[in-house]
Amino acid sequence: ATEANVISKSLVPYLIYTEHQQTVTPAIKAGEAEEADFPVKVHEDVVPGANAGFVFEVQSGTYELDQAYFSKVGMMENWSEGNFDNFDWNFQGNADWIIDNNYALDGEFSVRSGDIDHNQNSELFIEMQTAKSDSISFYRKVSSEAYDFLEFYINDIKKDRWSGEKDWKKFTYPVEQGSNTFRWVYRKDFMVSEGQDCGWIDRIELPSPEKFWAFAGFDINNYQHKPIQLNGYASDYDEVFWTTEGSGSFQQPGTLQTTYTPSDQDFAAGYLPITLTAYHGEKQASHTLVVSFDNGLSVDEKFPGKGDVLVFPNPATTKITVSFLNPLASPAHIKLLNASGQKMQSFKAGNAKGRVEKSIMLEDLLPGIYFIKIETSHLKQTKKIMIH
Repeated sequence: ATEANVISKSLVPYLIYTEHQQTVTPAIKAGEAEEADFPVKVHEDVVPGANAGFVFEVQSGTYELDQAYFSKVGMMENWSEGNFDNFDWNFQGNADWIIDNNYALDGEFSVRSGDIDHNQNSELFIEMQTAKSDSISFYRKVSSEAYDFLEFYINDIKKDRWSGEKDWKKFTYPVEQGSNTFRWVYRKDFMVSEGQDCGWIDRIELPSPEKFWAFAGFDINNYQHKPIQLNGYASDYDEVFWTTEGSGSFQQPGTLQTTYTPSDQDFAAGYLPITLTAYHGEKQASHTLVVSFDNGLSVDEKFPGKGDVLVFPNPATTKITVSFLNPLASPAHIKLLNASGQKMQSFKAGNAKGRVEKSIMLEDLLPGIYFIKIETSHLKQTKKIMIH
């Protein structure tokens, strides 16, 4: 047996690895297993239910294996925040379901049925529009007498029921495209109570909702003066088109993968928003990335540790704070731009030396993507923000 080299690659541009290769040691013996963890960064603008595709390549001696895996982003409910706020959960029956911190599959919380009496029930349900044929899976646990049941329904059709003492076990059911209601009901008969008299569920993987969206890519920092490789993504689209307020040129603006050659004016401006728009019938969806250029203002080389810019909170609603270091007490200018590069607000932060902070009010702005641009004698940096 020899050590194993494992490489993982993302099949979609909105997931990137912070570490994509590992060596598993010591050597794995026949019949044994070892784990390799790969941290993944998911872009903040990815919609819930987006497909996450990965390829794992394993090589150990003469043994090689390539395997693709697929999952969904943001559709796992494991009650990690200790509440029902992650999805649009609803209750019916004689008692609401509650968060339980005593019995959980692998985290801190699960949910269990409410406290009820004979001939009563406690129901948890969620209504969803499902984009395509998919599946729903969850783990269940039961402690009851033989005739009190935890039941699971899809669209009022009972799919399964359990009673007695049942430990955590996973169940998976197919889901059709369209409107679906998923219900978990703990139901008691007219007499006898045993065990803890309830049911639990945890780690629900919901089907993908109906979403039409586009993704231009992660922001690109300190880019050199050369063609920019663009690798976009869109779901269920008829056409796509790249646009920008810059004066450079796209090679093929009507394809997801293309290049943009920036102009001298783009490079001199220091940053460039690039937008991908997808079209499906009368619907359209857009997403913008920002390219910041390395135009000779090397903050890290001239002022190590002095170029950090903080913008918080992000996303924001009514107010945002910009904070940055100004070691030379040079004049500081802050601009708030919309996604097209149009100036919405501008401020002079004076000649203060050290850390500069400026609060910007946002009440008069529409929700969407904006950019904060900071300029001093030694610093030129742009940050993307989201206003809700």
